[in-house]
Amino acid sequence: MVIPNNRRHKLTPQPFFIRINREASVIKLEHTISGFPAQKYSPLNFMQLIDSATARTYLPDVVGQIFIMQDDYPHYPEYQTKLIIGLRINGWMMVKLTLWGNEASLFRQLQAMSHRKYKVVLVTSIIPCMCKAHQWLQKQNKHWWGIANDVDPEI
Repeated sequence: MVIPNNRRHKLTPQPFFIRINREASVIKLEHTISGFPAQKYSPLNFMQLIDSATARTYLPDVVGQIFIMQDDYPHYPEYQTKLIIGLRINGWMMVKLTLWGNEASLFRQLQAMSHRKYKVVLVTSIIPCMCKAHQWLQKQNKHWWGIANDVDPEI
């Protein structure tokens, strides 16, 4: 279970932590999924991300809990269309992550493999910059990832 880390005495500096209890289940995956590379990630919170928007030499990581998903074709995970994901970075801050093309298709396929209540996404090696009072993130392989602090959770 993924739980927001909003306690007074935090177990970790990260906004979420994973708790395994007796109700946890193990599911054997039938498909081979490429795992995270063996490297250290350094996720930032929202204010740190805004502060790093002027520094072009640092490629930060962002982690957040998936709160909502807006998909034009939810029953066709292979479609390479736009996918909007509402992420909760901390207890009260919602941001919008927009995936396009092949990244949207791969994310849909991973989501279709599991039906968990809580899910966390890690976005790595992004280039943040400010654009029209919104925070935008550009991925290195020329695909755009968008993030804004005024996402309507009723979408």
